Amino acid sequence: MTVTGTGASATHSTSVALTVSAPSSGPRFVQMAAAGESVSSTTLTATFTTPTGAGHLLVLAASVYTGATNQITRVTDSASNTWTKIGAYCSAGHYSDGEMWYAANANSVTSVTVSVATATVVAIEVNEFSGVAATNPLDVSGGASSTGTTADSGASTPATSTELVVGFLAGHGSVQTMTVTAAGYTAQAQQTSTNGTSTPVSVVSAYRVLSSAGAQDLTGSFAAPMYWAAGIALFKSA
Repeated sequence: MTVTGTGASATHSTSVALTVSAPSSGPRFVQMAAAGESVSSTTLTATFTTPTGAGHLLVLAASVYTGATNQITRVTDSASNTWTKIGAYCSAGHYSDGEMWYAANANSVTSVTVSVATATVVAIEVNEFSGVAATNPLDVSGGASSTGTTADSGASTPATSTELVVGFLAGHGSVQTMTVTAAGYTAQAQQTSTNGTSTPVSVVSAYRVLSSAGAQDLTGSFAAPMYWAAGIALFKSA
């Protein structure tokens, strides 16, 4: 911007640089990458169709055919971002592990890889979001695991009314459709790893952006009883 003033004998102009920042539009879904496998392995990689945006939030949901002894040991990506474990939920003595991890303010990536110590079957989904706080974005989280025809992560209450909610359902030992029944959520396509039909696992991730405060939980259903895990995480908007 240029400001011009005219005096008695001269005209003076001063240029001032202004930076105008648009207000945040709130959290937004960008894209999802998923991966499954047909045989047991120690690593599984999901590849994005296009590179993720710099500074975005990446949230990984995984279904692992294990209990508490062979859970995901680390998550890595093509840009060496730091991944933080939100939670791992399983039923004691059963192959029912479901996990959530995230990378905040991430450098642009093309792929994300999970690793386990001993070869097993894993299915993963990685969601990319913009408009999320760059520092300490995780507000609250929770999860549960049991058996039956319905799943419920349990309730988590956000600190503010504009947060991003990301959750998942994980099924184990049965190849069947899992349906997200919680109102207001956008569910992603289910990802299933079969390993023949001996040790199948499936995962469905879902998300919503809040417009008012209130307890959140992710629920789901399936036709036949199976061991399941469900989790939910709430992230602060930018």
